[in-house]
Amino acid sequence: MKYMLFFRLFRTIAFAAVLLTTLLSPRFSSAFAPQPTDGDWIDAGNNIFRTDELLNITITFEHSPTGDPNTVVDCNSDTPLTATVTFQNSVMNETVTTVGVRNRGNTSRCANTRSWDISFDAFVPDREFHGVDNLNVNGEPNDPSSSRSWLSWKLFNQMGVPSSRCVATSLTINGSFYGLHNCVENSDKGFMKAWFGDGNGPRFKCVYAQADLAWRGSNRDSYDGSSNLGDGSQGYEWKGADINADYTELISFIDFINNTSDSQFAAGIEARFDVDSFLRFLAVNVSVGSWDDYWYGSNNFGLFKPANSTRWQWIPYDFDNTFGVDFFGVNWATRPVDSNWKSGGFGTGNSPLVDRILNIQAYRYQYRRYLHELRTGYFSSATLDPVVDAHQTLVSAAGQADTRDSFSATTFNNSFSQPSSYNSGASTPAKWGIKPYIAARNSYIASNVSTPAALPNVFINEVLADNTIQNTDEYGEHDDWIELHNAEATTVSLAGMYLTDDFTSPTKWQFPAGSVSDIGPGGKLLVWCDNQTTQGSLHASFTLSGSGEAAALFHNDANNNVLIDGYGFPSLLPNRSYGRYPDAATTLTTFYVVTPNAPNDNTPAPAPGESPNLFINEFMASNLSVITDEFGQYDDWIEIYNDEPVPVDMSGMYLTDTLANPTKFQIPSGVVIGAKGFLLFWADSTPAQGSRHTNFGLSKSGEAIGLYDTATNSFALIDSVTFTAQTDNVSRGRATDGGTMGALSVPTPGVSNLLTPVTLSHWGTE
Repeated sequence: MKYMLFFRLFRTIAFAAVLLTTLLSPRFSSAFAPQPTDGDWIDAGNNIFRTDELLNITITFEHSPTGDPNTVVDCNSDTPLTATVTFQNSVMNETVTTVGVRNRGNTSRCANTRSWDISFDAFVPDREFHGVDNLNVNGEPNDPSSSRSWLSWKLFNQMGVPSSRCVATSLTINGSFYGLHNCVENSDKGFMKAWFGDGNGPRFKCVYAQADLAWRGSNRDSYDGSSNLGDGSQGYEWKGADINADYTELISFIDFINNTSDSQFAAGIEARFDVDSFLRFLAVNVSVGSWDDYWYGSNNFGLFKPANSTRWQWIPYDFDNTFGVDFFGVNWATRPVDSNWKSGGFGTGNSPLVDRILNIQAYRYQYRRYLHELRTGYFSSATLDPVVDAHQTLVSAAGQADTRDSFSATTFNNSFSQPSSYNSGASTPAKWGIKPYIAARNSYIASNVSTPAALPNVFINEVLADNTIQNTDEYGEHDDWIELHNAEATTVSLAGMYLTDDFTSPTKWQFPAGSVSDIGPGGKLLVWCDNQTTQGSLHASFTLSGSGEAAALFHNDANNNVLIDGYGFPSLLPNRSYGRYPDAATTLTTFYVVTPNAPNDNTPAPAPGESPNLFINEFMASNLSVITDEFGQYDDWIEIYNDEPVPVDMSGMYLTDTLANPTKFQIPSGVVIGAKGFLLFWADSTPAQGSRHTNFGLSKSGEAIGLYDTATNSFALIDSVTFTAQTDNVSRGRATDGGTMGALSVPTPGVSNLLTPVTLSHWGTE
């Protein structure tokens, strides 16, 4: 109540503060990024791709265990050789035998610093190592720091782009140190399943500077870049077991990109392609200056269309040529972010997918929003420089010892901060130091990229994904829900906008027309996620998963369904919510106190084993005519008061009238007392009549009442009352709910004792 009074008195100030916060802070990056919940994906993260650790990989080739690996392995061969591989970090020291290892890459595969493909199932079918069947260990021959790729992948991960994870790696081959590498997650079938729920469907690796997505007619061979055609110059390599793969869906997509009118493209691209994810990708790609890409080089990306979806997904690929690495005399820190990005590119010069998407104002503006979000958020010098410094420290020993490709300890150390400005004559391809590049790129974007008008300041404020005892809908059902909060100073209509639990499916459920979809200034709106749309206009066509997924709000069709707000949420315990604290803030947290249609409350949960604040609040030991149970009987009764701000499940707790026998009556499963609520138990010795009918009665001449915790909490005493002789139809209760016990002038079973005066005439021990 105090908060609400404050809010009403200082509404203008509050709105100003919230608007300032939301305009200056990132809305979608960092902790907001949705992540897969697939078990194999999590296993790989816990063991292989550990954040900010160095992975040690040792490879020993079985046919030549002491030879120079650059001699032992034919760099142009795609045939794997048998090897034993050991993995070491803070949680594992594991050796895998009969592993397939070969060189990988295109123009750099025969360099002094080679990249390696480690395949666990090359000789042992269907074998996986902590959830993965293949790893890419990249040598980064153009990067003396071996850190640019790692930083790029980190940014993609932060922005929620479906992308590989990367861990810095010290590589030893045949007993000799082989340098600092990066171990990168392979975007294989398992990767697709983790991110999109289905690993089946057409999947392509698009490379060779020919993958421009331009129309080449309907002939399959004009697109097939698989090895069965030889040089792969057509650019689209099918990734799968079937060498005679069906290119029909890819050709149809390319046809749509190139051969539709502007209006047809704008109306249909969202149903065929995950545009939002692509815009996030594009913003990161252009920020880090990745020119070995689709836009500049018709190169290095993946396309996947899950069998359970109509939409293609863009998969990032290969980011060593970033943060100022240059072969073209181009200062990538000051490279334009619009159509001039591709000027003079080494690919075909075509990029119809980017061109057509950014020709649509809503998408172009969203792309710019993401650029500025990066500039002021995770890609800012203030945020990213400490990450760069920590990573340099982590990989320093391996990086300084890596002297391949004319690199030295000095070259490694300097590459993080030198050159401090663009130096086209630098001795290595890195024409910028990493940190100076970040500062210069941010400065350029701030000065040269206009900031579009802000989206509506409506937030996914709180999510409850496993509701069993919290609030109910209008049908009395404990359904999941999403709470939206309007941080604007005026009413916002959500009519026509979309709510979803899946970023890759933005138009799952549309807000209905009319005032039911309005949120007043500073107001909230609850949508029931119960997949029961016939129950009302604010019942969505999907449910939420307590094991973790996402919640997102997308704009209406007129604004091309751009993302307004959303985030991924983790696995949650039943009846725990997740959201922003305070309302509309960038900080996300799990809530013990669930607050539908009210300000979020971060009161912490009780410590493990701590009993809830429940009280024997009122009782009547001689009920002759005051209140009847559901069978019309005047039974004795005990009222329990819950002083917690959340409902409490009393299942497994105990009530007794003999403190020496604390487990006399076990409260059955499903008995829940609401937050700050009251619950009556009938002390009638007839438990067969219901879950709140005890197996004991109360004695008018006096005895005791005890409430004890569950066996899990060691039967701890929660509250007790000892009383002497009682008067017919007179109850005893606490002066304030949960306070001092006394005689009530009027009984108040099931409601607050504050509704009637209390006479504090004590007797006995209470």
